[in-house]
Amino acid sequence: MYTIVAVLLVITVVLILNTLRFRGQDFGKIEPLPFELSDQVVDKLKRAVAIKSVSHSDYSLNDLREFRKIIPFIHENYPRVSSSLEMELLNDYSCIIKWTGKEHSLKPVLLLAHYDVVPVVPEKWSVEPFAGEEKEGFIWGRGTLDTKNTFTALLESAEQLLAGGYAPDRTVYFAFGGDEETQGSEGAGRMSVYFREKGIEFEWLLDEGGVVAENALAMVKEPLALVGISEKGYVNIRIAAEGKGGHSSMPPAHSAAGIIARAVATVENRPFPAKLTPTVEAFLKGIVPFVSFPVAMVLANQRIFSPVIKKLLLAGDQTAALVRTTQAVTIIRSGKKENVLPSSGEAIINLRILPGETVDSTVKRVSEILKHQPVTVENCSMNDSNDPVEESELYNEPYRLIESVIAGVFKGAVTAPYMMTGATDSKHYRHVCRNIYRFSPMSLKSEEIALIHSADERISRENYRKAIQFYMTLLNEI
Repeated sequence: MYTIVAVLLVITVVLILNTLRFRGQDFGKIEPLPFELSDQVVDKLKRAVAIKSVSHSDYSLNDLREFRKIIPFIHENYPRVSSSLEMELLNDYSCIIKWTGKEHSLKPVLLLAHYDVVPVVPEKWSVEPFAGEEKEGFIWGRGTLDTKNTFTALLESAEQLLAGGYAPDRTVYFAFGGDEETQGSEGAGRMSVYFREKGIEFEWLLDEGGVVAENALAMVKEPLALVGISEKGYVNIRIAAEGKGGHSSMPPAHSAAGIIARAVATVENRPFPAKLTPTVEAFLKGIVPFVSFPVAMVLANQRIFSPVIKKLLLAGDQTAALVRTTQAVTIIRSGKKENVLPSSGEAIINLRILPGETVDSTVKRVSEILKHQPVTVENCSMNDSNDPVEESELYNEPYRLIESVIAGVFKGAVTAPYMMTGATDSKHYRHVCRNIYRFSPMSLKSEEIALIHSADERISRENYRKAIQFYMTLLNEI
């Protein structure tokens, strides 16, 4: 009896001590450079929104007249950037700007944004989506959150610093892509090849990503600044079936539509297993200082409590996406008339792949699940599929720099590493940069986050001011 009590006591002490290691950590902050947002600066964002650089998966649908307005826009609105920094264009979907540093022995840094936007459904908007209208303290329009805001904020931050005579120690590259919303092959894809052919490797890069999310977790009162250190992969899988056509009054046991329906149900009933990736483990440890002590004990001792943690995360759609490869059936096609048997059918499943798995392994798994059913399974993404981007180094000098600037600009926010469940341009640069980070400097409530890619997209003046202040402060430390 005494032995059991002693063992339990030792385990309890170990759990408590392990938890206390993560409590009360403070990594400091960098005080932000002062910056006041003028109407003239806001007008530049409005002019960027007015450029209808809408991306389509079919590039022939893109209006290149609009895309070709981007470079004149930069020249007209950011004259110091245009006259003092080097600019190189590879095509209509790419713009590289080089800010040469004072120390040529240091590896350069790369900052990314994209100037293309997703299409709009005008009748669903309460304002004209490309007018850049301002009301109620917000600038409205497509791209104000994703990502003409960071595109212009980066340019404005450089413009402001150049006006003060600043030059970075380390060379800084800006890479602006024009097709991120359609996987980025002509923009970031071409630019990454350009850097590789030039033998240019980066110390670290920063792209769009997590935001300062208010009320993101019930267990954490503070806003969470989510810095993406890894990114899920992407693939579309096509399931196809052939069936016997004819009149619906004399059907076979299973029509092509029925075969596809059964295959879809089979796949949905066999979700990918849940795993705690290093990113999610780091995220959970990162919030330990800010949760109640009982919860902190669970999160700080993940090896013991991993089954409990996974079960809790699987309870919600958003958190479940952090611990498994997701599979979403997005398209089902079969039949055109109610009294005619379809001779074929197909379903498209969109998978977002967890780090540690690959495109090939996910396709193989779905094929294995359906091997006893009369269907074919294939990767139909062609060049759009990509493996996950594995975790970048955590708590190194670049991450600490980003964390410290966030702490200075977004007072009271808690910075935590995060896995991007969507795709960004940064995936193209994994061959020229090991340390890839993803953060969009703005503080958003859940209802504001929902406006990304939706009607009535808008950014507050204060968020735009902080975005510029964030980049100015970050650049000032490079």
